[in-house]
Amino acid sequence: MRGVRLRAVVLLSVVAVVSSVALAGPAQAQPAAPLPALDDGSIDHVANAYRNSFPGLSAARARDAAVGEKARRALYTALHARGDTYGGSWFDPPSEVVHVAVTTDRAGRDAVALGAQSGVRVTTHHVARTFAALERQAEAIRTGTDALARAAQGNVAVDVQHNQVVVAPGQPAHSTDDVCTTRADCIASIRSGSYLNGGTCSVGFTAQGNGARFVLTAGHCSSGNGVSWSIGGVAFGTMYASINSGNTDVSLIQVTAAPYTGQSAGQIYANWTADFEVPVHGVLPSFDAIVYGERVCLSANISDAAGPNSCGTIGGASPDHGGRIQVDGLDGCHGESGGGWYWPADQGRFAYGIHSQSDDGCRVAGGHSWFTALPAIGTQFGFSLQIETS
Repeated sequence: MRGVRLRAVVLLSVVAVVSSVALAGPAQAQPAAPLPALDDGSIDHVANAYRNSFPGLSAARARDAAVGEKARRALYTALHARGDTYGGSWFDPPSEVVHVAVTTDRAGRDAVALGAQSGVRVTTHHVARTFAALERQAEAIRTGTDALARAAQGNVAVDVQHNQVVVAPGQPAHSTDDVCTTRADCIASIRSGSYLNGGTCSVGFTAQGNGARFVLTAGHCSSGNGVSWSIGGVAFGTMYASINSGNTDVSLIQVTAAPYTGQSAGQIYANWTADFEVPVHGVLPSFDAIVYGERVCLSANISDAAGPNSCGTIGGASPDHGGRIQVDGLDGCHGESGGGWYWPADQGRFAYGIHSQSDDGCRVAGGHSWFTALPAIGTQFGFSLQIETS
C-alpha cells in the first residue's frame, strides 16, 4: 500500500516493510522545571507553552510565536478550505516558519501569498497526496481485515511532515492511564475539567446525539455499561458505551438526572473568571485542522483542583499510541483521563479532543500527553454526536 510506513520491522507477505524515522526533532537540553504555561490570555503564558516544548527557544522567539498565533490560525483556516490541494501544515517556532504541504505548484504560490497577507512566513513542500487522501488511507487500515490491518491493530497515524501513513505493529508502547482516587469539582453545571466519580476521571465535553445528552470522557475510564456516574457526589447518569482502540479512547455517559438534562451549553472550567467557566465556542472540524507546533490547553487539573488550565503544543499524531494526537511540553496527572483538550482562541475556546494518556510524570519538564481528536469519534457509537457549544 503506497505511502504506508511501519515503525518496527514485521515480516508480511503482502506489504514491503521498512523501519521508521522518529517524528521528533533532534534531542535538546531539557529545562530544570517547566515554565508556567496557562490559559489566561496573557502573551507571556502563551510564550511559555512554546518554550516548554522547545527548550532551546529564546524568550524573544517564544514571544514572537505567541504574538503570531492568531494570524497563523487564520492562515490554516484558509488553507483547509482548499482541501483538494492541501497536504497539511506544521509550525516551527524556532524559525517562525509555517510549513505547508501542497500537491500543485499553484497551490504553493497561493499559500505563500496567503501567508504574506497575514504577515506569516510560509515555506511550501510539494507532496503526492492530500491530507484527505492520507486520512482515507489510514482509516482503511484501521477498519480493514488484511494482513497490514491485523498487524497494525488500530495503531495508525498520518505523518504530515513526510506525507505518509505510519503504522506501529503490535500493542501500543507502555504509558500510564491517568486514573486515580482524589478529586474536587463544582456541580452547578457539567463543565470540561470537572471530576467524575470521586476523581477517577475528568469530564471532557458534553454532547447531544440520538435524542439524549452525553458526557464524553476516556474510554478506559469505563467500568461497564449501565454503571452510575457522579459529579460532586451527585449521580447524574449512567455509562452508555465506550471505545478504547486505535485512535479512539472515548466513553459516553448518558445524562439522565435533573438539572443536568435541561442544560445544553458547552462549558470549560476556568479559574480566572468570576463564575469559573468559559464557553465552548466551536469544535475542531477535521484532522487537518490540527497543526503541529501550535498550542493546545487541557482542562483537567487534578494536581491542583482549583488551579488553572495548563498548555502545551501539538507534537503530531502518534502511531505508537494508536494514532492519538501527541502534545509536547505537558504531561497529564493521574485522574485527568477524559479531560478536555482545546484551543484558546481570541474569539473563544475550540474543543479539540479527550485526554487519554501521558508519560509517567505529572507536569514534569519535557513531558508528553496524548488525546483522542474529536473527529476520530465520527459515528463509531452508531449515531452522530454534536459537541455542545455556547
